[in-house]
Amino acid sequence: MDLQIRVAGGEIQHVRDESARAFIIISALLVCGLLLAALGAWLLMRAIVRPINDVTAMLHRMTDGQLDVAIDTTRRDEMIVIFDAAKSMRIKLGADMAEARRVANENLRIREALDSVTTNVRIADNNGRVIYANKTLLDTLRRTEVEIRKRVPTFSAEHFIGSDI
Repeated sequence: MDLQIRVAGGEIQHVRDESARAFIIISALLVCGLLLAALGAWLLMRAIVRPINDVTAMLHRMTDGQLDVAIDTTRRDEMIVIFDAAKSMRIKLGADMAEARRVANENLRIREALDSVTTNVRIADNNGRVIYANKTLLDTLRRTEVEIRKRVPTFSAEHFIGSDI
């Protein structure tokens, strides 16, 4: 019976040792799995966040008027859609800005021409609000302001532009 108890005790100790060894192996595998999962999550976040940060920085530069930013359209991931849209936006913004400059220059030449004529010139918008009066007209209004106020008491030559006609 003592022999059986000793043999059983040895068996129990062997099972305990195996259980402890299995616990250590499982714990080590679990820690390795968690580390691999954390590494995978970090790589995934890096793969997602970096392109988003790149496109955000690029869009900020474009809003600052820097339309010569490089746009990577060689990507083969989901971000290519955003980069393609940014490239299209850059092209459209460039064309719009060039057109706005052209119109502004044209308007400046027209304004300079109107400012130099000796005839009274006034331009109003569709609502009848004066948006332009040349120097000749403003000088005429200043000279005749007293007479005009007899009919329109609130008239002011200084506030003529922006007033309703």
